[in-house]
Amino acid sequence: MRIGVDFDNTIANYDAVFVEAARGRGWVAADFEGTKKQLRDSVRKLDHGEIKWQVLQGEVYGPRMHEAVPFPGVMEFFEAAHRRGLSLFIVSHKTRFANYDETRADLREGALRWMEARGFFEQDRSGLVRPNVFFADTRAEKIARIGMLGCTVFIDDLEEVFVDPAFPGDVSRVLFTSGNAPVGSGAIIAKATWADITRHVLGEPEAAAANILDETTRIAVDLIGAPIRSIEPVRAGGNNRLFRITAVDGARFALKQYPRQASDPRDRLATEFRALQFMRQAGATQVPAPLASDPMSGFALYDWIDGQSPVANASTVEAAIAFVGELLKLSGHQTAAMMPTASEACFSPADIVAQVERRFAVLKDAAASHAHLDAFLAVRFAGTAVRTVERAKELCRGEHVDFDAPLDSSARCLSPSDFGFHNALQRPDGRLVFLDFEYFGWDDPVKLTCDFMLHPGMNLSPDLARQFRQGMVGLFGAERGFDVRLRVCLPLYALRWTMILLNEFLPERWARRVAAGVQAEHRDVLEQQLEKAKAMLARAETADSST
Repeated sequence: MRIGVDFDNTIANYDAVFVEAARGRGWVAADFEGTKKQLRDSVRKLDHGEIKWQVLQGEVYGPRMHEAVPFPGVMEFFEAAHRRGLSLFIVSHKTRFANYDETRADLREGALRWMEARGFFEQDRSGLVRPNVFFADTRAEKIARIGMLGCTVFIDDLEEVFVDPAFPGDVSRVLFTSGNAPVGSGAIIAKATWADITRHVLGEPEAAAANILDETTRIAVDLIGAPIRSIEPVRAGGNNRLFRITAVDGARFALKQYPRQASDPRDRLATEFRALQFMRQAGATQVPAPLASDPMSGFALYDWIDGQSPVANASTVEAAIAFVGELLKLSGHQTAAMMPTASEACFSPADIVAQVERRFAVLKDAAASHAHLDAFLAVRFAGTAVRTVERAKELCRGEHVDFDAPLDSSARCLSPSDFGFHNALQRPDGRLVFLDFEYFGWDDPVKLTCDFMLHPGMNLSPDLARQFRQGMVGLFGAERGFDVRLRVCLPLYALRWTMILLNEFLPERWARRVAAGVQAEHRDVLEQQLEKAKAMLARAETADSST
């Protein structure tokens, strides 16, 4: 089977971008809700409506292309087709430049960059290659290309492509209606979702899921080196998937899959497996045992940990302090120098500020489509950030700390880089086991401390935050300048967490959430995250030595 797919409004969803662009120009009401088709019909009713619609197209397909998101289920379709060895093509009616785009953005290059950033060219995922992406200046050229490629199925959102007399009669026609009322004739199969298209073109999802599970079972058997009794999916998320494996002898294992992401080139499997090997060999028992890995398939095998998510209290905070103490000891181990730098490590206050500025710049681009975010960033956050950074610099001058100088290696510590009770299990006997070391490495212990205290998933009370802070001061000592650096950096890390909380405004982040099964309304999530960011920013304004 050779499958051809249209691009605009079939793979890439511009609905929200078109609405925001039209609102910004005053061409629809501020409370307009609807699909791209409904918006198009409204705009075309205006004076010079057809030109206005082309202006919107030039803006959205050009400089705002990065705001588009994949339709839910489209990547899963490509992955399922790739697993079955099917040939995949994209054939799009897209000129190189838009008639009414003053920026003269290259629409074709923008579409290719968008596909690459979202993983469509990753060979272990979709199987799509750049030479199989074709752009046409006209509909006639597009239809001719479909025939030349020998497509047996073509998927498009425009019925006019399928009813064109030149469309090849032997190609199955699947109309993606994306929730609009299905139109069409007998030769056209209308489907409202990509899940429906997958079932129609590739068969029932149960069969596809069974194929995936069969392949995972094969990998599990290879890694364990023995037959297994059962395999049970435990968790699916944006970054990894987890399976509980039971061998025929009753032994249980954790099989973790690390999907590769075009937007995140870090080798998370290698980092975590190597970190756990190091810690276990050095005598740490509060972490899972790494047993085997298959870097090519992106799977690793660990021992299974029975337990529940710990509740933050004085006892569990003390256990966290004790684990950091173990990491401090391991930092002096003879092989510790072989460990990498932690992900997004910060070795000076200036490093934190640089990370904040990079995140701010990315969010400012996204804020063009979100007036409330734009106002928050431009006014409240920008002003608070200037004041917070200046206070940090004043404190550094008063304490004779170099704001820009990197921390001496002797004061650094090995860190999970994502440390907290959200990455821990409490065994039935009360002992804590710490998980997820995908970003492990050398870092400033001040960063570990601030992240533990500020992480939104921790929600520590002031007393517990104070307990952890005092424990860290006890471990790392005032003589190393730890306490001063903590007072300098805590408000700066609150700025950084404010930026992190706003990641849901980034189109690629929300697309990942949707693919992972998030059911919430995007607008509701954005409102919640903006409120959380405001609360975190307040901590940057008030954080001092007592918090």
